[in-house]
Amino acid sequence: ATYFKSTRMLFWCSYTRNNFPWLRTVLIRFEAPGHGKGVSDGLGAVLKQCVLGAITKGKALTVSGKITADLEAHEHLEKHFNSEAWTKSHQSKIVSEIKIVHSPREVIETERQCGAASKFSGADGISGTYDFLALLPKLIAARTFGCWCECCWDCVCAGGMDSTCPSPAVGCGRPMCEWVVQELHQIDARTVQKTRTTAQAAGKKFAEKLRPGDWVVAQAREGGRGRGAGDRYWIGQGADAGDGSCIIKEFTHGGGKLEQTTFTKGDTALAVKWFDRHAADP
Repeated sequence: ATYFKSTRMLFWCSYTRNNFPWLRTVLIRFEAPGHGKGVSDGLGAVLKQCVLGAITKGKALTVSGKITADLEAHEHLEKHFNSEAWTKSHQSKIVSEIKIVHSPREVIETERQCGAASKFSGADGISGTYDFLALLPKLIAARTFGCWCECCWDCVCAGGMDSTCPSPAVGCGRPMCEWVVQELHQIDARTVQKTRTTAQAAGKKFAEKLRPGDWVVAQAREGGRGRGAGDRYWIGQGADAGDGSCIIKEFTHGGGKLEQTTFTKGDTALAVKWFDRHAADP
């Protein structure tokens, strides 16, 4: 699901091979919405059906004979997929082994609180990128789209990969299959607040100086790869907000929304006329 696509999630995924040494490859792929996309898309449904069937039929493989909590669900799944019957029946299958990992609620809550107080950066062009590969802690590889060809899969599944990322020469050679290594960063809450305060102060000074007709250049957040690649800078011109200045509103006492844009306390909304490249311009 696309709502899982965030730098925060990729940062966590970059640690998975360290946290679980038995993992050979960690591939995060975002595909079209819907069902029927193959084996990987059906694994979640298999696990849910396994637990649901055990509950409704009264065949829970737990000490208590019931499944009423997350630990009991973990116990049932672990015993089911580690059983001799399941292992023998799946020896020649595409998925021949399933490992079940349980994260205690305390660990999840601690991680959530630490993550909520931080900001994450480094995943350039994430909105137009759909294939990610965990390499080392804070280090991932990304490419525009996933490729199912045999060459690319051999490349992705190669063991022992670190910062030396697969190249298109190793895979099928198509441009969209080229991997780009990216370093992720976690910024603590104090640094985030200090950076925001400094940026808001500089923005307020800029807003006070800007006059209708003045030219402005803004650097876009997306650039480098994926959708919108190359549109790294926007060109605009200050517009009259109605009182001879470009200031539409100053959010001095609290945040709010203005024309579907969210502002926080200390922000300033400006009237700017942005220019787009003409379709005939090469």
